[in-house]
Amino acid sequence: GGADAGEGGGKDENSDVDVNDVDVMGGDCFDKCWRLYQEEKGRRASKDVVVADDGAGEDEDEEGEVGNDVDDDRDGEEKKADAGEGGGKGELMVFDFTGGGGAGGKGPKASPGSDWKSLACEMLKKMGGIDKVNHPTKPSTGPFGNWGVIGAVRRISDADDQYNFNCKTVMGKGKKKEGFTVLSSKDSPAKVASQWATLRTWFLQDGSVLLSHHKNHYALIYAMREWRDKEGAWVRQVFTARKGQRPTTWIDWGEMRECYLGWNGYGMMRVEGKRVGP
Repeated sequence: GGADAGEGGGKDENSDVDVNDVDVMGGDCFDKCWRLYQEEKGRRASKDVVVADDGAGEDEDEEGEVGNDVDDDRDGEEKKADAGEGGGKGELMVFDFTGGGGAGGKGPKASPGSDWKSLACEMLKKMGGIDKVNHPTKPSTGPFGNWGVIGAVRRISDADDQYNFNCKTVMGKGKKKEGFTVLSSKDSPAKVASQWATLRTWFLQDGSVLLSHHKNHYALIYAMREWRDKEGAWVRQVFTARKGQRPTTWIDWGEMRECYLGWNGYGMMRVEGKRVGP
């Protein structure tokens, strides 16, 4: 390709090659990639992708978290983990941009004329995420979404000869499927009570824990309680943490539900373990 008009430059005085010819020299390659990234970002924003207010200012990890989980629907979480996002031994993060789905050929196949701009922008985003994780003074876990938790549990399970572990999202906003309780802002009081009962059943089962993803944070559910107030209304709460991992706060279940309904990336996850070895 020829030089871009109006960008200055011209030919290098020691060469016959035009320094603005990106195909030959690379030129202002980063600037061009950045423009592509902004173009793709705008294209995605124009689609029906709605991201609720995830508590801006509460945690500086939010921007990276939202950017990496916004298109991570429930059916795609296990696929991402299967595809290798999470890496092997000694690897921090591994990403597949071929469309082949990674290890074992799992995942969606690349279609003819794949959107290379989307792939390039996704690669830049992931590279930026790795920089955040490796920051020397203030590392951020923002680039890791639910797929990272699912993949990490799977790696632990693969390395353990005595136990099998699995992790999946079991409650939140999304599509109806087996093993997943869909929450809706239109749920009746009876439906909300049924969802709470389901959560309590999971909580009381041996060999499993509940992990909540809420407001830029992952935290275990340590306890549940409910009672009727003076007006006879049910008060339901879970004991967890807004920051850190020590249980410090009783949060109303209504607040948790609203959080989960605000973004597909939020929800209740369940980790199960079964003994298989001696």
